[in-house]
Amino acid sequence: MPVLLGLPSHAAGSSLLRDARSGQDDTPSACRSLVAVGNTVYFSSESASMGSELWKSDGSVGGTVLVKDVLPGPGSSTPYTFGELEGSLFFTARGSTQRLELWKTDGTPTGTVRLFTVPDEGDSSEVSITEWARVGGTLFFSAHFIGSQELWKTDGTPAGTVRVKDIVPGDVGSIPSSLTALGSTLYFSARASGGSPPSSGLWKSDGTEAGTVQVWSPPSSGSVIGVDEVGGSLLVQVMSSSSTESSLWKSDGTAAGTVKVVDLPHVVLERAVLGGQLVLWMEEEVWVTDGTAGGTRRLQAVSRDRLRPSMVVVGGQAFFLGSDPSRGLELWTTDGTESGTRPVKDLLPGGNGALGAMTALGGTVYFMGKDTAGAVQLWKTDGTEAGTVKVAELPVERTSSSYSMASAGGRLFFTHEDRLWVSDGTAAGTVRLVSSRPEPRGSNPYRMTRLGGGAIFASHDSENGHTLWKTDGTVAGTVRVKDLRQGSGLLALDSPEPWVVRGDVAFFFASELPVGGWLQRSLWRTDGTEAGTSRLKKLDGFFGEGWPLALVGDTLFLALSDSTRGVELWKTDGTAEGTVLVKDVKPGSGSSQPVQAAALGNRLFFWADDGTHGVELWTSDGTEAGTVLFKEFAPGLASGLGESELRRPLMAVLDGTLYFGARDTAHGLELWKTDGTVEGTVLVKDVNPGSWDSLSRMTAVGGRLYLSLYDEAHGLEPWVSDGTEAGTVRLADVKPGEASGSPLGFTRVGDTVLFLARDTAHGAELWKTDGTPAGTALLADVWPGPDSALRFDSRTGEVALWGVEELGLAFFMGTEASSGQELWVTDGTAAGTRQVEDLVPGEGSSTPSNLVYLGGKLVFAAMDPLVGNEPRVLQWGLTPDTTAPVLTCPASLSSTAPDANGMAVSYNPASATDDRDTPVIEYGQASGSLFPVGTTAVTVTATDSAGNRSSCTFEVTVKTEPTEPAPRPEGFACSSGGPGASAFWILLALLAVACVRRRESPR
Repeated sequence: MPVLLGLPSHAAGSSLLRDARSGQDDTPSACRSLVAVGNTVYFSSESASMGSELWKSDGSVGGTVLVKDVLPGPGSSTPYTFGELEGSLFFTARGSTQRLELWKTDGTPTGTVRLFTVPDEGDSSEVSITEWARVGGTLFFSAHFIGSQELWKTDGTPAGTVRVKDIVPGDVGSIPSSLTALGSTLYFSARASGGSPPSSGLWKSDGTEAGTVQVWSPPSSGSVIGVDEVGGSLLVQVMSSSSTESSLWKSDGTAAGTVKVVDLPHVVLERAVLGGQLVLWMEEEVWVTDGTAGGTRRLQAVSRDRLRPSMVVVGGQAFFLGSDPSRGLELWTTDGTESGTRPVKDLLPGGNGALGAMTALGGTVYFMGKDTAGAVQLWKTDGTEAGTVKVAELPVERTSSSYSMASAGGRLFFTHEDRLWVSDGTAAGTVRLVSSRPEPRGSNPYRMTRLGGGAIFASHDSENGHTLWKTDGTVAGTVRVKDLRQGSGLLALDSPEPWVVRGDVAFFFASELPVGGWLQRSLWRTDGTEAGTSRLKKLDGFFGEGWPLALVGDTLFLALSDSTRGVELWKTDGTAEGTVLVKDVKPGSGSSQPVQAAALGNRLFFWADDGTHGVELWTSDGTEAGTVLFKEFAPGLASGLGESELRRPLMAVLDGTLYFGARDTAHGLELWKTDGTVEGTVLVKDVNPGSWDSLSRMTAVGGRLYLSLYDEAHGLEPWVSDGTEAGTVRLADVKPGEASGSPLGFTRVGDTVLFLARDTAHGAELWKTDGTPAGTALLADVWPGPDSALRFDSRTGEVALWGVEELGLAFFMGTEASSGQELWVTDGTAAGTRQVEDLVPGEGSSTPSNLVYLGGKLVFAAMDPLVGNEPRVLQWGLTPDTTAPVLTCPASLSSTAPDANGMAVSYNPASATDDRDTPVIEYGQASGSLFPVGTTAVTVTATDSAGNRSSCTFEVTVKTEPTEPAPRPEGFACSSGGPGASAFWILLALLAVACVRRRESPR
């Protein structure tokens, strides 16, 4: 197993392979309601890189920004705002603990903090907050947490966020509603017991358990359905349990001070406080009361739109959306008098002129409306017909849309076609608001699968649909394979394995939308080339169904439908002519729906429903006669496999034995095995005795069968099996007690198997096992504490965890607070578990996915802040690079300088080779630079990307030109001495000549 020392060779960082879909979206989406706090509007915005998260805007481009990515990456925290306290907004979100969490924000990332995490109990879909009210420095709210709905409170701190009182213990709770402040006390409606029929009374709370008590109970089993503070008193609406009538009561907050005012003809549906009066909507009438019998009267016959219950009180008028027998849905107003209850203006006579959103800005009410069919317009009103005018005409690209409005900082904010708009009340000042952080589009690659020496994958965008691509891990080799058809798309979302690879060919399904026709599916094959990509069979009929089952030898078995049959068993040899029906298991137009298939020897085993035996286990040798019912587990029309299990991994082959999940008359869904004979088909172990199910999913990894199994004492936990009852054992109780660790994604790394599991202390993290209970433990708490570092697809159970057997490593998408979702690697040890790169620095996320290994290259999809979600490559060697480059220096050389100042000398370059990459060569003194007179040693170094270095040395010698010598006299072979010596020899020669002449003279 390689030792991880820093970055591996070639892992200096990933690079982009292809920007397949360029461009950016400059406008944030705006989902759900707008909420104003001070000068800021908060809203939920959804993007490809971050999912649905909380944003804010002050009406400017620079001020329209993400508040915080509560659930890092493309997953959605789906924030739901519900209350404000001392300048902070409170909201719920599904955070990194993978549970519902209560948060508050002051609009800054550091001021956005988690207050409370809802315990993982019961059905998470039932967790909600319905109402809230502020009393002093406390925010009270009605919350369905911890299995029941009760009264909670928060002061904006984690310690101060608590349940006030468990009024009705159990699964339902007291269901507090109509939370209303009167002075320093909270009043509300709540059930006192879980009896039947349920009856709600008037309660009050000072924020303590002891101070939360029932004030008054209505007579005759009536229920309090509304509590409002009007003029310093409480007006309480009570619904009769025996009829559709109701009554109005007035209270000072005590039982003795709660007295009946008047009976009402209908149940109160909606209400609004208007000065010292309470406006009531009942059935198709609007009423008003001042808390006295004489002041309680009917105003008009008008039906309020309960689906869009917008209501605004401005300057002594309450504005609402309503309709009457002569008008469609329009904007109405009431001042609490009969004559003052009227439509403001009939914008669209005979139709619905109001579109369902309104708010006040100053003394003006703004609302969405239309005076022309199909239009969408912004309107404003002062409450008079003449003062009701159109502000702006908005572009319409959709036939329907939902709207929301809020005002903050002197500006109007509203949503239209899921985009945020801002207005100053003029047509010119009504504009779509863009963000300072544009969202790159990206081609969103998915389902990357190795094929031959490369990989194929699909991409998707709204303009081009789903497209087929291939890559060899290089920029030039990442190309579109073929346009299957304009608007066609790969049907990968319906299958955990959209590709079935047979040698160098992959099979897949595509959908096509012919012009003027219906969506049709087809079976295709590809070898990664345009010429080798062709349709094998078009499925007849509207919405024809099909999915791959399994390879048996060179034959691919499929589930397909045609014009005369439902979904039945087919096979293909990779040619159009060889794509044929095997058997019509359920004759006629009905479907046997073959699923859960696996090859055992030369036979296919699968589950199907023939209409007589329910869903049972079948086998086939590829012929009609050889396709038969193998074993009936549940007699008659009962099924051995249920509807909810059809798409779960419940089949695996290990050492010549087929393991599968099944239920019979005596057992729930348990682990079975077969050797291919009926006699050799037996129950392995009844983990959860009786008719209760235990088996959730299974995977054959590293010569063992790993399972997610449930029992009543330990919940859903990791198990291992060798195919015997004694050898089927629980590996760990990850989440002790009846709660579940919910293991997923068993993946091999050398001799270790990794999997995702979660407990209360660590969240969802990587665990490891050697196949024994003693060798099963948490690998690493990547995100310390209860936050979850790993993610999984809740629909398919897939985990972003990829084992690479060639490397003995596993890569995964890890998440932690400081760096978001990025690519991580592990060798199966805690020390060898680390982040590979932080592609999007800081809290941002690259969210790597679809990783494959192509001989020294990791190819995967990741989110880049500039180009969006696109394919990338990361060079990665098989083993750590510890070998230095081989370096050869140039030969030493000598040069002569014209003077003593030296000279510029050029030399030949050194050469270097490396077994991994091209080394970087550096010289102690550059070629062509000035070298001094004498000998200079030049040192050369070569360094590879892993930091390995080698060096060598050569010499550069510089000489000077010699001095020109004086002319020598003829006859002399040499000379010595200086100028004085030369004069001496000249004088001596002259004397000799004189002596000779003197000797000759006497003759």
